[in-house]
Amino acid sequence: MNSPSLLLVEDEPITALSSMVALEQHGYRVNLCSTGFDALNIIEMEERIDAVVTDIDLGLGPNGWEIARRARDHFPNAPVIYITGKAAGDYEEEGVPESRILEKPFHIDVLVDMISSVLN
Repeated sequence: MNSPSLLLVEDEPITALSSMVALEQHGYRVNLCSTGFDALNIIEMEERIDAVVTDIDLGLGPNGWEIARRARDHFPNAPVIYITGKAAGDYEEEGVPESRILEKPFHIDVLVDMISSVLN
């Protein structure tokens, strides 16, 4: 079987890099984006995305809520994990159904475990 394909959207370089490295070490194929615009392009171009991990506040352009909704339009069964430092209060209203939220700061093992559990 092919490695699970993840879309990782994070604009903080240290969080993005450490998350990508850890996920790749656990056998995931990671498409890393730092902007909502790049994430939407990948969603349009990829044939398969098995899960989405997105920061919510990405500065200018589409935010994590919008990215998750678009991803679900293209990949209806893809689990979504939101990561955020301050937008957790909007999760009930903005989050896509059956998604999860992980508040920053978090230990990278928690993210890896969460992805593993939503994909199994």
